[in-house]
Amino acid sequence: MATIQDFISAFKPQENHTAVREAAMGQLSGMTFPNRKTEAWKYTRVAQLVKSSFKDNSGLTPAASNYKIPELDCHQLVFVNGQLESNLSNFSDQEGVSINHLSDQSVELNGALDINHNVFTAINQALFTDGLFLNVQKNVSAQKPIHVVHISMGENSGNQLRHVINIAEGASAELIFSYLSEDEHSQFNNMVFEAQIGANADLKVIKLQSENGASFHIGKDNVQQDKDSRFSINTLCLGGKMIRNDLEISVNGSNCETVLNGAYVCNANQHVDNHTVVDHKVPDCYSNELYKGILADQSTGVFNGKVFVRPDAQRINAFQSNGNILLSDEATINTKPELEIYADDVKCSHGTTTGQLDKDAIFYLRARGLSEQSAKKLLVRAFAGETVENISNETLRNWAANLLDAKFDTL
Repeated sequence: MATIQDFISAFKPQENHTAVREAAMGQLSGMTFPNRKTEAWKYTRVAQLVKSSFKDNSGLTPAASNYKIPELDCHQLVFVNGQLESNLSNFSDQEGVSINHLSDQSVELNGALDINHNVFTAINQALFTDGLFLNVQKNVSAQKPIHVVHISMGENSGNQLRHVINIAEGASAELIFSYLSEDEHSQFNNMVFEAQIGANADLKVIKLQSENGASFHIGKDNVQQDKDSRFSINTLCLGGKMIRNDLEISVNGSNCETVLNGAYVCNANQHVDNHTVVDHKVPDCYSNELYKGILADQSTGVFNGKVFVRPDAQRINAFQSNGNILLSDEATINTKPELEIYADDVKCSHGTTTGQLDKDAIFYLRARGLSEQSAKKLLVRAFAGETVENISNETLRNWAANLLDAKFDTL
């Protein structure tokens, strides 16, 4: 397997946030890439990724010019190969809401993210080129959603973006992150998202991963919740050769609500791995996690969700569910929902199901005039659609449902 220094040698050193970068480079000197003996990466092999030669391909301009979500009035930041493309972006500050990007020299970064246990997070901290920096002040609600578009293009493009979000006490915001490919070249997106959600604050996130079939995507999401805060995320994994999402939520205050929904729809030889951790550290909190997968052809899926309930975290309601439908005999799912509970006054459950489409249901629909293919599509849409039903913004809910429909049409 390639060394870390070989893998990162083609990336250009960045000149801002030097202290943060130097700390990450120092950490990398003692790290190695995960392999089949690394428990957290047991079912996701990175050998093909790290043997490839990715590089910075900044300066390319996409042919398309409009990546807006239909009928959505929003701020839009478009990053092309890791750099903000001003001509495609349209955003402005609101009183109490500062929208900036990390390559701006005035932005300060404290480097508080834990880089000790994830080599790709450390690489991102050492080499990130840009990213969203959002600060919403106390008791302010961002009036428009913020859509962050990531466009990859060019041969062997390696893109490293880091997004830093601060939602102060009583504030709220809604974010959408889209990952798209302009062409069919092999590309690599290594992304970090970190958010601090203050007391009684609210952050909603939608993540769309729809890169081409030759692309690799590794994402690290780290969220810190203070008391009475609310956080929800909907992750749609629809495209890419290999996707790995690591989502860690630290529930640091009481009376918090945490909702994680995800849908992964895979065909051909796609591989999607969702790893989640919800860490309940204090009493009187609620979390609900629902991930659903539909796998066709020779695709593979991985789900590993873990909920911690710490010794003093009494009266926790935590629920976790993973469901999967296999549309072919060659498709594979490895699923492992977990609870680790050290308190005795809790209501917690977890479960997983894997199966094929109900033949009786298909027969019932065909008896009412649907073709076999239409009946199957209707069933898988109903199965996966539950993951987007709780998106409160109707425009975004319809957009997400349409994206799922378009993917289903390729199965």
